[in-house]
Amino acid sequence: MFVFLHMGGSVDRIVVIPINMADEAEAKAMFDQADVGKSQCYLETDRQRLLGIIEVGFGNFDAFNDIIRNVFHKRLSESAHYTSKIVSRLFTRKHKITPTQHI
Repeated sequence: MFVFLHMGGSVDRIVVIPINMADEAEAKAMFDQADVGKSQCYLETDRQRLLGIIEVGFGNFDAFNDIIRNVFHKRLSESAHYTSKIVSRLFTRKHKITPTQHI
């Protein structure tokens, strides 16, 4: 997402689909805790490189964290309708429910 936004990508094109969350409030609470400084990579050298790029691009981790949290909050709310349509379509296809059947 960092590269997408830094290269001029539109926030409106981001879709947030929380997995294993009870509801939107739980997802927002999790996103409130997002902190790039606590991120992990398989290789520590990769982590340091990515954190360095973020620091150069945003000045510090706090600025980056604020932007990411705001994007997640905005897109989570706006993606909720989109997400429910996708899940409904996937469920219908997987279970071959016809319009006359009831769930």
